[in-house]
This record gives sequence, C-alpha cells and structure tokens, in this order.
Amino acid sequence: MFEGLHAVRPWRQSSLYAGYFEALNASIVYLDLAYVFGFLGGTLLALTGATWFVGWMTLLTLPGLIAGSASVYAFQRGIRAVRVRHSALGLACFFALFQPIQSLCSLTGYAQALTRCRTAWKA
Repeated sequence: MFEGLHAVRPWRQSSLYAGYFEALNASIVYLDLAYVFGFLGGTLLALTGATWFVGWMTLLTLPGLIAGSASVYAFQRGIRAVRVRHSALGLACFFALFQPIQSLCSLTGYAQALTRCRTAWKA
C-alpha cells in the first residue's frame, strides 16, 4: 500500500473515485491498528474475563470498518465484470476470518515499509 501511495498520490488522481479510494487506503493504516489492537485485543481480553479494556472505544472501530467495506461493495456492485453474491454467511466469514488475517498481514507490511526492509513481490 505504501508503495502505491508513494507512486500515485491521492490528490493527483484524475477521477473522484480513484482519489477517494487512495485516500481510503491512507486511513486503512489506522483502521488496521485499531482493529487488531483495539477490537480483536479487547475481544480476546473480554473472553478471558478482563473486561476493563472493552468499552465504547472498542466499538468505535466498527463504523470505520463497515463504512470502508460498504463503499468497496457499492463500487464493485457497479462493475459489470464483478459478480457480487449476496451471502450472509460469506459476510460473516469475511469479518470473522478474512479481516483479522488481512489486518495482521497488513501490519507486517507496514512494519517492513517503515523499517525499509527489502520486500520482494512474487509473480
């Protein structure tokens, strides 16, 4: 993500949608941090009986996650080549499985970018 933001600045996009999604990418760093350490961490602590961390601040990570997912869904629904399936089970699996794994992988990538570790993309 950082490589993409460095190559193409959000404020230099020619279309409104492209600029919006680039700006959304910049906010994803905060959402990934809040989701992993706030929501997931707070949920795990609550499951172990430590409810002192879970509160309104933990729940405030959800609107950002929902708004980002809803905007991507709305955009993809307008693309003819993309077939959108309306599945409640798929949505539940996305939030329960895919999102935590993706956020953890993203945090690893952010750390690599910030420490300027050498990364290689496989084709």
